[in-house]
Amino acid sequence: MQTTPRRKPSRRRAGSHLPPYHDNYETALYAIRAMLRGRTGYDAFPVSFRLIVLDTKLSVTRALQCLLANNVVSAPLWNSDKSAFSGMLTVLDIIHLIQYYYKTAVDYDNAKTDVDKVRLESLREIEKSLGVAEPPLLSEHPNSSMLDAAKVLMQTHAKRLPLLDRDTETGHEVIVSVLTQYRLLKFIALNCPWEIQQLHLSLRKLKIGTYVRSSGISPFHPIATATLDTPVFDVVHMFSERSISAVPIIDEDGIVVDMYETVDVMTLVRLGVYQNLDLTISEALKTRSPDFLGVVICTASDSLRTLMELIKKRRVHRLVVVEGEEEEKAGGKKGRLLGIITLSDVLRYVIGDQDIGEGNEEPQTEWLNMGYWKNTKMFPEACEALALKLVKASGCKPGSRVLDVGHGTGESLIMLLTHPAVPRPSHLTGITDIAAHHQRSQSRVTALNQSVPFVLYTGDAVHQPGAHHHPLDPSSDESLKFDQILALDCAYHFRSRATFLRQAYERLHPGGSVALADICFANGALEKWSTRWVTAVLGAGLMPRENMVSIDEYIAQMHEVGFTDIWLEDITQDVFPGFVAFLNGRGAIGWTIFSGLFNMFHRSGGRFVLNYRMLQSVLIPRYEERASPSPHTVYEIRVRANVRDWSIWRRYSEFDDLHSALKDACHEPPPASLPPKHSLSIFRSHSDPKLLEERRTGLELYLRTIVSAKDDKWRETFAFKEFLGIPIGKQVGGSGEFGQSERSFTLASWLDEHIDLQARIRDVRADINKRDALSDVGDTNGAHTSNVAAKKKLAGIITRVGKLAAGLQELAMGGMSEGELQRRTDMIARLRDDCEKLGKMVTVARFTSRAGGPSAARNPAPDSDREALMGGAPRSPPRSSKAFGRVFGAAAAKPQETEETRPLDEHGLFLLQEQKMQQQDVEVSQLTAVLQRQRHLGEAISNELQVQIELLDDLANRVDDTSARIASTNREMGRLR
Repeated sequence: MQTTPRRKPSRRRAGSHLPPYHDNYETALYAIRAMLRGRTGYDAFPVSFRLIVLDTKLSVTRALQCLLANNVVSAPLWNSDKSAFSGMLTVLDIIHLIQYYYKTAVDYDNAKTDVDKVRLESLREIEKSLGVAEPPLLSEHPNSSMLDAAKVLMQTHAKRLPLLDRDTETGHEVIVSVLTQYRLLKFIALNCPWEIQQLHLSLRKLKIGTYVRSSGISPFHPIATATLDTPVFDVVHMFSERSISAVPIIDEDGIVVDMYETVDVMTLVRLGVYQNLDLTISEALKTRSPDFLGVVICTASDSLRTLMELIKKRRVHRLVVVEGEEEEKAGGKKGRLLGIITLSDVLRYVIGDQDIGEGNEEPQTEWLNMGYWKNTKMFPEACEALALKLVKASGCKPGSRVLDVGHGTGESLIMLLTHPAVPRPSHLTGITDIAAHHQRSQSRVTALNQSVPFVLYTGDAVHQPGAHHHPLDPSSDESLKFDQILALDCAYHFRSRATFLRQAYERLHPGGSVALADICFANGALEKWSTRWVTAVLGAGLMPRENMVSIDEYIAQMHEVGFTDIWLEDITQDVFPGFVAFLNGRGAIGWTIFSGLFNMFHRSGGRFVLNYRMLQSVLIPRYEERASPSPHTVYEIRVRANVRDWSIWRRYSEFDDLHSALKDACHEPPPASLPPKHSLSIFRSHSDPKLLEERRTGLELYLRTIVSAKDDKWRETFAFKEFLGIPIGKQVGGSGEFGQSERSFTLASWLDEHIDLQARIRDVRADINKRDALSDVGDTNGAHTSNVAAKKKLAGIITRVGKLAAGLQELAMGGMSEGELQRRTDMIARLRDDCEKLGKMVTVARFTSRAGGPSAARNPAPDSDREALMGGAPRSPPRSSKAFGRVFGAAAAKPQETEETRPLDEHGLFLLQEQKMQQQDVEVSQLTAVLQRQRHLGEAISNELQVQIELLDDLANRVDDTSARIASTNREMGRLR
């Protein structure tokens, strides 16, 4: 009988003398940051590298060829006239070029010819015409620490940072190298092996990257996705609009099948595809370079250590996070898109926003607002989100003059000058009442070395009488007025807010706007006893009592100042709870008390609101005496609207007629009365200046009261609009199949309408393709339905194109440069050409017989039917003789129509043939380049083998020589014995 030995009880393990694993984790991050602080940019240089610098005089085509030939996606630009660094050429610049010619070029030939002429120095002008913000001119010295360089990359959202030195003899700048996020992370992975091993926490726990959140907007919100059938131009638009460099390609189940990157766009540009961006992603991927490394995926359970090890081994720009086994067990699908991690996300976490040093560390962030906590739990991200929401609400446009009131230590200023989602202003002004904040902001903005001029002031937000050098000084020059005035989480401190708004109103350009992130009270909250003690505490120094108003009182203050179109968005639930939770997490008793105060303010009816209001006003600045046709007085009415301002002259009798018309139209008199027509004094004539000035003031008050009234029934009447000379058109219709009805276009809305028409033309093409596909499978009813839908959409497009042309004529009469008029005329001509081609395509509906099945040939109509239709004589039977020419192998197949050739005429077929030949030439060139690289590798391997063989031969000879000497020595030793 065999017995199993009894297992001895295990001894109790001794306590570990090693520090906790979490401590090792934090220590590792600390060590990485400390290492980078002691290393300079020179340390990151590889042993051997190449630097390609492009002159701004170089054409875009030549520059692109240079980038592709050297397998790089960006290069520094050099201004030879100034002998200075001039920025970076990146793939995003090429994308903007594609957008420009896709929208403006008349045909392919013109686009190709123009691109061949465009120089690199003209790219910024093209981007400006598209409304793209000019990128900041960033650089660092190679002797700067790598930690400082990394912080610049994080603060400016840049992917690469040029390293510039200065020639001591000439004094000119010298481009030494370019530090990229990938090179920085690879340097960390290579030089911190122990620290990397400690980064064991999973990506899910660290929350590095952007992950899918449930939303009604998209099943993969906020990640931009596409399918293989998505047009390339839609993806290109995502690149530009979202400032991203790649879009995951997914199937109908959300499984990631590929990745379309900005680098792939360069191939399209090289092929000259400026006007054919309606091709699908599937077709575009066929032109992809064979050097594509593939899509790098990971799961949320992978660790940061695994990610850094991967960066050390291969070139990685981003990782796609997909659902793994854990998600599959929970009901998910393996391989489904879960998130995206970029190198910027990894660098931001590894480097951190906090310096490592002795006692004088800067704070983790210098934002000083409550934050917008809707999609984040991080204080810096929440603060930036609130600032971005305020800028978006203000309607900032490229080239605007912006005033930032209460900017703190400069975070909002830096965001306005560097953030890719913020239109770049032409001039930036800031004011803060704390001298230390002013000095800090001045140094930080100056260090950006950007081209936008800026002026920063120290002083109270409200201009006081006698104060000089203030942005809201009413005596300042008209040219110094602003387009946007921003107040981020600070207006409730002003003494008073109403005074600030009145001064801001006077310092805005026509069409300008004010945007405030502010706090007030819910309607009726101030009347409650529970709110009294909260207001008493706030009134002690945080919020003056005159600023404690309800929402309705807040809006009424705006109307009294003269603002209209006031929009107030209550974002309390996305601000106060997150901010209170953040303060509670600080730990100190002071922060806890502070959070309790805000919590009570919230519960007592406090509201955090976002206010933005467009400036629309009516002024009567002067009057004139006129003698014709009889002596009378006219008053100048100056109207400021969102888009433009104008003046119109009216007599007092016309005001009287307007008053009567408003009473008849609204069945109620206006909220203000006209000044009396005759004075009671018998000692003053009707031309008395004092009497006329009183009447001018009264008439201005009359109009402004109607404009600022809560009830808009008087100002929306036809009589009032006609009196002020407001352009009157038909109201905008619904968003049905035919889109908008007639409307008065502005320069911007005309372009928006053109873009919408282009999108609808693409929809018609999609319906036609769907019709053909259904016809192929024998679904006659479905094909007919798609064809009818295409015809209906096309009819609406043709109608809107006609209105767009009429709108262009109106804009031309209002003043437009000849070049811009010609460009827009060509855009309309192109739309009409597209409509004509689509009209021919929808009138020829192809229906394949069901008997043929999906594989049935797409044969044209029989000859007999064609002859009967044309009324001609029947064709003679085909000859039995062979065609001229020699045929090698099988007989040549009869040319077949394809989806690509069917809608083209002879000229289009010729251009298509040229394009195909050029594409084949490019593919042959790519193959040649690959073969040449293989040949060079083979030659290098052969040379290396030859060297190794020689070394081995030499080693063998030395071994033989040594053996002979050993044998000789042994013989001598034998003799001695």
